[in-house]
This record gives sequence, C-alpha cells and structure tokens, in this order.
Amino acid sequence: MKRLVLTLLCLLPLLAAAQSVAVPSDLYFAGLHLRLTDGGRAAVQQKVDAIRRYQPSFQARVNLADAYFPIIDRVFQTEGVPQEFRYLVLQESGLQGEAQSIHDAVGYWQFKRESATELGVVVNDVVDERKHIVASSRAAARYFLRNNNTFHNWVNTLLSYNLGLTGAKPYTLPTDANATEMEISEQTHTYVLTFLAHKVAFETACGQNPKPPMLLAEFPAATGQQLSALAASLQTSPEELAKHNRWLLNDGPVPSDKAYTILVPVTDPLQLTAMAVQQKTAAAGQLLHEPKPDPQNAEFVQVNGLRAIIALPGDTKESLAQRAGLKMRKFMQFNDLFAFDNIVVGQPYFVQKKKDKAAVEYHVALPGESVAIVSQKYGVRAKSIWSKNRMPRNEELRAGRILWLQHTRPKEVAIEYAKSDNAAALAAFERSTPPVAAAPAPAKPAKKKEKAKDEAEPYTGTTAAASRILEDATEAADTVAVSPDNALVTQTDSATDDHMENLNELPQAAPKPTVRIPATTDKPVAQTPKKPLPTTAPVADEPSPEPVAAASAPVRTSPATTKTTPAPAPAAPAAAPAPQPQPPLYTSSASVEPVPASGLHTVQKGETLYAVARKYALRPADLIAWNNLPASPSLRLGQVLRVAAPADGTTVAAAPAPTEALAAAEPVKHTVATGESMYGIARKYNVSIKQVMEWNNKADSNVKLGEVLVIKPTK
Repeated sequence: MKRLVLTLLCLLPLLAAAQSVAVPSDLYFAGLHLRLTDGGRAAVQQKVDAIRRYQPSFQARVNLADAYFPIIDRVFQTEGVPQEFRYLVLQESGLQGEAQSIHDAVGYWQFKRESATELGVVVNDVVDERKHIVASSRAAARYFLRNNNTFHNWVNTLLSYNLGLTGAKPYTLPTDANATEMEISEQTHTYVLTFLAHKVAFETACGQNPKPPMLLAEFPAATGQQLSALAASLQTSPEELAKHNRWLLNDGPVPSDKAYTILVPVTDPLQLTAMAVQQKTAAAGQLLHEPKPDPQNAEFVQVNGLRAIIALPGDTKESLAQRAGLKMRKFMQFNDLFAFDNIVVGQPYFVQKKKDKAAVEYHVALPGESVAIVSQKYGVRAKSIWSKNRMPRNEELRAGRILWLQHTRPKEVAIEYAKSDNAAALAAFERSTPPVAAAPAPAKPAKKKEKAKDEAEPYTGTTAAASRILEDATEAADTVAVSPDNALVTQTDSATDDHMENLNELPQAAPKPTVRIPATTDKPVAQTPKKPLPTTAPVADEPSPEPVAAASAPVRTSPATTKTTPAPAPAAPAAAPAPQPQPPLYTSSASVEPVPASGLHTVQKGETLYAVARKYALRPADLIAWNNLPASPSLRLGQVLRVAAPADGTTVAAAPAPTEALAAAEPVKHTVATGESMYGIARKYNVSIKQVMEWNNKADSNVKLGEVLVIKPTK
C-alpha cells in the first residue's frame, strides 16, 4: 500500500503537467504570427484544459494522430497545403472515419455529399470516400487551396471551412489579405479559437512516442476482393482492417471503376515484409522489363543487376531512403531525383549507382513517359540516355520514339518512331539481348576522339567492335560543341534529327542518299558522306542499313555502308501473285541464310527467337507478329515458325510440333523446391503469377517448400 502511494505521488506531477499546457501569447500558424490578447489567450486556455482533462481519451486520440498524421502530411505536402491544418481533423471528427453530424456531414473531414462529389470524392451505394482518409484529406486540401485563392489568408480560409466562402467574408478585414500578423482576442470566432486550442493541446503530444502502438500503411486494394479476404493476406484481423476502411460499404467487394487503396493497421514488422513482397508482384506487372527478386534479401529487387526497392503507396523520399539505409543525398543522387520530384508508386528506386547501359538494346517511349521514368525502369542513368540518344535535356520525350539504351545513336541514323498499335512488336524491343561474339573490326583510324566518362564502358553485343569504330570515325570527323547544359551538339546532327521516320515503314533506296534539312522549302537536299564507313553487324531489331523506298522518298544515310541501290521501276500488278519469301529486312556482314521456300523454320536444339531472327536477318518483332507469339516467347524443340510474312498480311500462329503441343496442353504438377518463388515458377512455365494463384485457389503469392502447384503451361 505504501509503495502504491509513493508511486501515485511520483506520477501526480507528470499527470498535472500532462493536463495543463500553458497557451503562449504568440502563436504561429501557416506562416502567420498570431498575437493573442489576454482575453484571447484565456479563451484558448480554457479549451486546451478541456481537451486534455480526461487523459485516457486524450491519449487515445494521440495514438490515432500518430498513425494518421504521416498520411495526412503526405497528402498536404503533395497538394501544397500548410501542415498545421492536420489538427483540424481532430476538431472535426476526432479521426473517426464513421463520424456523422446532425447536418449529415460524414467522415474524417465532415463533408456533405454535394461538397464531396464536387471535390472529386466518390460517394455512391458501394463506396463513400468521405470515410477514406487519403481521398477525403485530398479533398480538404483542395478546398483550402480554392478558398485561400480568394482570401490570401490561411486563418480566414480556416474559418471558411466552417462557414463557407460567403459566410466567412463578414469576419474578414481588407487588411487581412497577404498579412503576416493577426490579432486573436476573445471576440475571434469560436471555430478559430477551438482550432488553436487543438493545435496547442496536441502539438506537444503527437509524434513523441518512438514506438507508437499502431502504424497505418496504404496498400493497393485488389479489385473484386472483400476486406475479409485481404485481411488474411496482409496478416491482420478483418475487424481491424474494417475499422480503418469504412469507405467500403456493406463489406462488399472492391469495385473496378477506379484504383482504390486500403489502410492497413501495422502492429508487427513482419506485416511490412509481407506487404512489400505482395507489392513487388503487383509492381512487376506494371513493367514490361520486370524486376527480379533479390535472392539475398526479400526487401529488395534487382533491375539491370542493381539492387532496388519498390515504392509502396505512401512512400516518400525520406521513407525510401530510410528503407534503403542511405543518406538522403546519396539516395537522391542514385535515382536522379530533385527536391520537387514526386515518388511514383510501383517504380523501383535504386540503392546503388545506376549503370551507363541497360540489359536491352532499345525502348519505345510510352505516352506520358519521361527520360527519368525510363531511367528508373532500366537502371540506367538519365545522363547516359540523353547522351546515347543525342538529346538536349530540355527535349520532351514523344510517345513512340525509339531510345537507344546500349549504343550511342550514330549521327547518320535519323530519330525513329515505332507505331504503338502492335503491343507484341513494342514489347520485343525490350527483351534482353544474349551476348554474341562481335564481328571482326577493321583497323582503327589513326586519330581517335577521347570518349567522355559516360561512354567509357566498351560496347557489348553484335554491334560491339564495328559500332565503336563507326562512332569514333564520325565523331572525330565532325565538329563537336558543348551546350550550356552539357548536351552534345554536332554540326550534322541537327539535320538528321529533324528527319523522322517510322520504324515499321522503312523507306526504300533512292539514287542518292538525302537528308531533309529543316528550312522554308520542303525539297530534300542531297548530302554525301564525308568518307566511307566500316560495315557493322546490327542487332536483330536495329534499323536497316540498306532501306528500300520509293524513288521520290528521301532516305537517311546508313550507319553501316555508304552504298545506295537504285530503285527499280514499279512493275504492273499481277493478277494473283504466288507467295514469295520476304527478302531480309537487314543486311549484315555475318553469314545469313536464305529464307526457306516454304517460309517455315523448325526450331532446333538451343535456338532462341533471336537466333532464328539473326539466321534469316529478320526482326524479332516480325517473328512475334507473324506467329502470334506472346511478348516474351520461349521456343520449343521442333516448334515450327513462320519466317516470311503471310501473303494476305495477316498474322498466323505457327503450328507447333504435334507431340510438343500435346505435352504443353497437359496440366503439370510442380513441387516447390528450395529457393523457388511464385515469380520464378511462373516464369519457368511462361504463365502469370495471377494464373498460378487462380489455378491453385491461393489468396497470395507465397509458396512453401514441398508445396504442389497445378500449372497449365501455355501452348
């Protein structure tokens, strides 16, 4: 008993200190200096004491604030709203998502239905995003920004949240606009006084616990699933998950009208690991060139042989740097980030310096992509992409442009654009090129321009030696200037870069190689190369060194040869020409076999799509299109491929060998071995992770040693 009394006596000063927080005579809010009169300070003090009087209730709200404030801060930071507005959510709802006022205002920020829908919040019979902390906080931020454009004063904007834009105007003064100081007295509107009381009461209590009892993490909600099913895969209870996700009404499935996220209560670090693993699977589906799981650490992935982490919903530069174990400066440097850049959910962020080359030859720019996004996708420095493609840093990346990711585009090769209506052909550009012995290179020229640091690494691949000799010869011959932004600018490059071609509409040879010069006239100007250039061995899907076009069409000079072929006279159309094997699209110094008269090729042991393409000097993209193959085909022994375009121009699926086709159609049972993951098993059988989960009724992508999975390989 005596010990209990002594304990209480020791705790009394702490409890008294916790209950009473003195209100200062000067407060600062959103850049405004608020001077409190004696009456104003007394009014705020009374409200502070009332908020903190009952400690269990106050501490419960502090715990909620520690969980929700990081999410609200991220939204406000993105929208450009002062962070101090976060205390208003405690005043409005006490951070209770299901809160509802007598005026039918609902949710964390107490929106009425009309105001919510006007601000982009979804409210219907299935979803009420007023109860979604991220969606409603974003709507509140937009409301603050809109009204502040009228008042130019954050205190008056705060008052308008309660009274509306029109109702708050009588309480404002003409001198309030762009003011730096304001006076707060007992006559100030009670809504403002109550807000200041919440700010004073919670400001010193929130964020002080280094190990808060609960964290909240935002996670993509799978379409068609119910919260109870998601709870099991996220290692949390359905009751706790539903408590923070009241926005999904009647425990129904997640709708598919837009991308939704859920708030997951995290009480165990293992939950974050499970979420990261699942997020990696979701993020990998968004990338054609998928990251690979890091065999040494499940928290990381590998892209281009580099270790990276996947950005989860709610991640910031600070949280990613912390997860990576890096200082902010290093993290920003490794990922070419600036202070104003936003984190992209599902994108890999690197924990080590990116390379100067990608694992693939080319990339076709997608709508909305930038060089920075491509840089993160392939683990290549943005500076290297600009250099290899001879792009000024302020040049906008247009959709369809073919970016060179391993070699520097020669000056004689015009900027090329690929059509975006053939997904399989575009995906073929992003396949990794297997290493091939380089063709014998001719003697190097006597004078050689010293390469910059970005190009210090020698080329690898089929164009290795010859392409390096080609670039050295052309760059040494031309005058090179350096622009203020360090982008290389050449005397002849401006002419070739303005002559744009479509890769799928290769021009035919004309009597003279001409290059279109941007000028007031549209007439092509003939140009003669300064000197013969060595012949190269291009990659299977490189542009043709000897294009064939109509005589009237201007063509680019070839990086591999300076010879031109006169265009033949157009022949009269035949009534019904017999199908003929298509001539090779590419010429090469390496030996090329003629296309068989049947137009078919039987896959031999060890042959890949690229090997077949090189054998007949074809593009992998064409083989994929002609044979209706998947984006990343895996050939089978005995499989029959069409190596000539169909006579009617349609794509025809190549007929596989009968025994192989029957074997591929049969479901197989795969026993999970040591070190295997769902990702690796799906890749092994050329199927998706989602298919494997559906075939085996799995709620997540986790596999166990010895588990037997039913697989239905693709034909």
